[in-house]
Amino acid sequence: MTGTDSLQELRTTLESLTTEELEAWLRGRLWGRDPIVRDYQAEPSHVLVAKIYPVLSRNAREDIRFAIVAMIGELAHRPTTWPDRAAISLMQAADPILIDSIQRHDVFDPLIRIMLSDSDFHVRFAAAQALVALSYTDTPRFWFDLFAREGPPFSPIVIEGLARTAFDALPSWLISALPHDGVEDALFGLLPFLIERHGAEGVGHVIAQIEFKLSTSGRSRILRFAEAEQIIAPVNDFALALPAAFQAMYSLLSDTTPNGGSNVKDLQRGMMKLRTFLRTHTDRGAIPALLSWEIWSRYVDALGAALRQPTFRAAAADELRGALQQVHATAILSEIGSNSAAALVTLSEDFKAAIVNELALDANRRNAVRQLLADADLLSQDPEFAMLEQAV
Repeated sequence: MTGTDSLQELRTTLESLTTEELEAWLRGRLWGRDPIVRDYQAEPSHVLVAKIYPVLSRNAREDIRFAIVAMIGELAHRPTTWPDRAAISLMQAADPILIDSIQRHDVFDPLIRIMLSDSDFHVRFAAAQALVALSYTDTPRFWFDLFAREGPPFSPIVIEGLARTAFDALPSWLISALPHDGVEDALFGLLPFLIERHGAEGVGHVIAQIEFKLSTSGRSRILRFAEAEQIIAPVNDFALALPAAFQAMYSLLSDTTPNGGSNVKDLQRGMMKLRTFLRTHTDRGAIPALLSWEIWSRYVDALGAALRQPTFRAAAADELRGALQQVHATAILSEIGSNSAAALVTLSEDFKAAIVNELALDANRRNAVRQLLADADLLSQDPEFAMLEQAV
């Protein structure tokens, strides 16, 4: 057939084809050898399909939908029969063709099979992208496992997948994946989409929870964007003060130059302020359980490092006593929650030993903490906490 000069002419031509001829045209178009159209050869193969599909007759649209579903199934079972470029074009066509059709469910399993295959990276990425675009839903673990398998290059897929199907799980996943340039780039690029889908307040809460895990450059550009979009308010002093507080503590701990005792006082004052700050925000419910654990673990790491340095040991001991009096180990464990309490095995030995010793002086607190530790099966996992068995 000769070339057409307009979509209207192409529509007339395609609607005159039999089902088999229409499928043959579609396959040829996706493979880059369109026998009908010359005017659109320069643009990606799937774009013309997306343009012409809405104006076709009902029967022609149905034929194209069935053909797309059949071809994706074919690609999943015989991937070597499709060139990579044609396979990618096919999956890019799935979104505009199937998004409003119940038939989109028919391609989920084949797309997952392609995504988990040993096909070219770009083919696997296109399959994952099609799943997201077609609103595939699954548990957050599906997206977590995808990232574990493919790494940071799949960050845009994971972020969008969680944003579409499990937005509440996005902050905890970002905390685990950051800091990483690829993850930060993906997050920054998807911020407009996140705002459109979940609003400025929802995105503001995400930023507030993950900000302390961002790199310096990532934090700067994301907070600048947040300010420009007027979503900085939910971030408030929590997001802005936390990194600076930790950085100040770590700087003092790494500075071994005698300074007339001012470093010791600065460290003690800084840790006390940080502990009070964390406690206040936790009481207000501003810090979710997982994030609370992440922050407390960093606080404890700094405290343990101070206890190991002669210069800061006395100040750290005073801070530890203050932490135990104000916060109590029971409060720390309660905030973490029994499901996350197993992470306590990573605490510094100094802090664990101090908790054990301090608890031995108070039977009521000892029994309460022992129950929490038993629920988390920590008594059998960690020798320091196993000492509690003998104290009860």
